Amino acid sequence: MKRKHSQILVLVLLLVVFPAVSWLYLRKGLDYRLEHLERLQPKVTVPAGELFEVGAIQVIYSSSANESRLDPIREHYEDLDSVLRFVSYDYDIQPASLDSLDKAWKLAELSSDFADAVFLTDTSNQILHCYRLLSEEDLVSLGEDIAFLLPPEPEKDFDFRREREK
Repeated sequence: MKRKHSQILVLVLLLVVFPAVSWLYLRKGLDYRLEHLERLQPKVTVPAGELFEVGAIQVIYSSSANESRLDPIREHYEDLDSVLRFVSYDYDIQPASLDSLDKAWKLAELSSDFADAVFLTDTSNQILHCYRLLSEEDLVSLGEDIAFLLPPEPEKDFDFRREREK
């Protein structure tokens, strides 16, 4: 009789409990991804020019800002120069670019000064999100969002080349 109960318990675990736990775990990851996709919707497009290039994820900040606050993020992603760029701008940039940044800042409805603004753009120069440079919480969010946008590292395949047999 005990053996039959243990078999039923194992069967219930395999058919009900493990799939339910797996589904909950995967659902949590899906919710995290959907939340980021919703938050990182394009807001404004920055015109491409000499400062803002198309083709790389960019972190744009004012040159008058305390850019040392971005150093931990910059150091963490320093080996990804071809994919991620940190760009500082002056207020004498093209008026269309400055207007785009100002418009994105107003759409984000952040209460701090525009001089402390940090913008995250995708590879097509669309501003995805704005951050306050002086907020530790916003800088953590910036680091997570950059990691979310970066392309996954390619998996390394094994190379099974055989030398030509003689």
